[in-house]
Amino acid sequence: MSKNGNEDNHIEEEADTGVESEEDFAPETDEEDGEEDSGHSLRPFRVLLILLLAGVAALAGFAVTEHRDQILAAVRGEEPESSESSTLVRTISPEEAAFAASQKAERVRAAQAKESAEKKEEAEGAGSVEESEPETPSADEVLEADDGTVTFAFAGDILFDTSYAAGATIAGLGITNCFDGQALSLMQSADVFVLNNEFPYTTSDGALEGKKYTFHADPSTVTNLDAIGCDLVTLANNHAYDYGEQGLLDTLDTLTADGMPYIGAGRNLAEASRPRTYAAGGVKIAILNATQIERYDNPETKGATDTEPGVFRCYDPANLYAAIRQAKADADLVFVYVHWGTEGETQPDALQVEQAQGMQEAGADLVIGDHPHVLQGFTSVNGMPVLYSLGNFLFHSKTQDTGILEVQVDTTEGNIQSISFVPMISSNCLVTTAEGDEKTRILNEMQQMSEGVTVDGDGSVTWQ
Repeated sequence: MSKNGNEDNHIEEEADTGVESEEDFAPETDEEDGEEDSGHSLRPFRVLLILLLAGVAALAGFAVTEHRDQILAAVRGEEPESSESSTLVRTISPEEAAFAASQKAERVRAAQAKESAEKKEEAEGAGSVEESEPETPSADEVLEADDGTVTFAFAGDILFDTSYAAGATIAGLGITNCFDGQALSLMQSADVFVLNNEFPYTTSDGALEGKKYTFHADPSTVTNLDAIGCDLVTLANNHAYDYGEQGLLDTLDTLTADGMPYIGAGRNLAEASRPRTYAAGGVKIAILNATQIERYDNPETKGATDTEPGVFRCYDPANLYAAIRQAKADADLVFVYVHWGTEGETQPDALQVEQAQGMQEAGADLVIGDHPHVLQGFTSVNGMPVLYSLGNFLFHSKTQDTGILEVQVDTTEGNIQSISFVPMISSNCLVTTAEGDEKTRILNEMQQMSEGVTVDGDGSVTWQ
C-alpha cells in the first residue's frame, strides 16, 4: 500500500498588499466637516500629520508585502526562507503565533489519524491473508506447494551390494543408467521420493552367523541415493541388521553424514519409531516405517528398545498403533510404509489384512507395503487406501513387474487428492517404464489382485 502523508494544505488569502486606497489618505475638507475654517491656522499641521501617517503606513505595507511569503510560511508552520532584508520583517504577534501553532498541531493530528487508519487497514488485510493461507506448521522439512499440491513417490527394495548382480551392475554402469528417462524423471521430480534400503552401509566383516542371505554395501555407495533423487529411505526390514549392531550404527552414521533422512531404525526405540514429517501450505504429513518380518519372538533382526539400537518392529503391533496415534495428533495425514507379507505371494496374508485394519483404526491415512518381492494389489479399509506390496525395485537380475506409487496431497484441503500406479519392469538389473501391451497387462493384473479399488488404464487409482 502506498502512502502520502504530505497532503496539500491551501490557505486562501485575499489579494491584500497592506496598502490602503488613495481615498483613505485624502485630506479632509471643510465641506466634509460642514465647517469653515476662516483662519486656516491648523491646516499645515493637519497636512503634516497626514503625510507622516501615510509614510508610516507605506513602510508597514512595504514590510508586509516584501515578507508576505515568510509570514505565510510561519502561519503554515513551515521553515521560512532566509532574507537579506530580515530587519524589515514584522514581528509576529503572540496571537498569530498561537494560531500558527494550532494549525500545525491540527495537521499533525490529521496525519497521525491517517497513518493509524492505514496501519489498521494493513493489519486487517494481513489478517485476511493469514485466513486464506494458513501458517505453515513446524516439520522436519517444508515443501513448496506452488500449485496447491505436493507429490510423494514410493518404490520397493533396492540393493547396492556388489556381491550381487544389482549392486555390481550399478557399480559398473552408474546408477542413473540403470533406469530409463521416464523413470528417472519421475523419481527426481517428486517432492518426496521414498525407497526401501534393504541392506546396511558398513565395512564390517561381522555378518550374522547362520543367516542365509546377508547384504551390505560400502558407505561410499550412499551417493547413489542422491543421484536418483531419493529423499527418504526406510530401514525397518529384515536385512538392515545383517551385520549386527555395528552394521546398523554404521548405516545410521553414513546416512546422517550424507544428509539422507531415514525412518524405521535408530539408536533406540524413540528414534526408530519417530516419523519423518513434512509441511506444505497449511498441511502436515508424517511418514512412519515398521517391519513385522521374522515373525517370532527372538528375530535375527533386532528390534530397538529404550536403550538399544535396532529396527522398529510391529509383529506385536501395539507400539506401531501407538506411534500412529501420536503422529496423527500432530499431523493432518499419516502414511505408513510397512515391511510385511509372504515372499512370492501375490495376495496378502491374514496378518497383513489384520494390521491394515488396526492401522486404519489408529489413524493412518495410507499404507504402503513391501517385502514379498512381487507386486500385490490394492484395497480400501474404511476409506484408507492400501497397496499391499510394491515388490522389488532394483534388487536382482531376473525379470519382474514393479512400479512407483505416486500420491498427490492437496495442501489446501489437507487430504489425498489422487493416487496413481506407474507400472515398470525390472530386467537384467535395468528398470524401464512399461508401455503399450505390457503397461496394460500389469495394470490389469493389479486390478485383478485388488479389492474395493479401481485401477484404470492410465494407472489412476480410485477407492471408497
